[in-house]
Amino acid sequence: MLADELRNTVLHYARWAQKVGLIVWTQGNFSARDPQSGLIAITPSGMDRDKCQPGDVVIVDLAGNIVDGGRKPSSEVLLHCTVYAHREDVNGIAHTHSVYATAFAVVGRGIPAITSQLAEAAGDLVPVVPNIRDRTELGNAVVETMAGRSACLLANHGLIAVGRTLEAAFSTAWQVEDVAHVYAVALQVGEPKTLPHEDALRIREFFLTQYGQQGAKKVSGKGVY
Repeated sequence: MLADELRNTVLHYARWAQKVGLIVWTQGNFSARDPQSGLIAITPSGMDRDKCQPGDVVIVDLAGNIVDGGRKPSSEVLLHCTVYAHREDVNGIAHTHSVYATAFAVVGRGIPAITSQLAEAAGDLVPVVPNIRDRTELGNAVVETMAGRSACLLANHGLIAVGRTLEAAFSTAWQVEDVAHVYAVALQVGEPKTLPHEDALRIREFFLTQYGQQGAKKVSGKGVY
């Protein structure tokens, strides 16, 4: 994937996150990795997404060294790089500060699979990672805590979502926030019922391997997929 394509992708989802309320102002950070070269495009530090241009998105290597770009990369660059180093299946990361997910991060309470939507998007649970100052150590804790899942909460901070693409990571972040809202409301009404662990894993596996148009085949002459 060309650097310009990576930059455009990162900026697109960073702007979209701001538009739909997953972040405000200069908060959060987004990155995408090119599977071929291993290079990573990441949002610049402290810049309003609406004022950013594609050239402001920084290209770094897996160690966080700047390869191309005149801006400072996100202050979370080592967190992103550490996750990429340990998760070959991940090529996109969205770090958001959405209200409901962050509220659960603040109280240190994970978000269980109370709906099939969360099981599809993230697995059986969105767990909480302790607040760790060193970003490489935090990245290691995220990898360990998030094993087999695609999202986790950062205590007193926000949400990390990962995916095979940045689009997938963004979708997960959006859906976790949606379910976090439902969970917050449900806790006021009564005691939310969590999906059985085995059911949550089965739903997740179906989503990863069979949901949507995966494996669809064209029927010759009929235009059916």
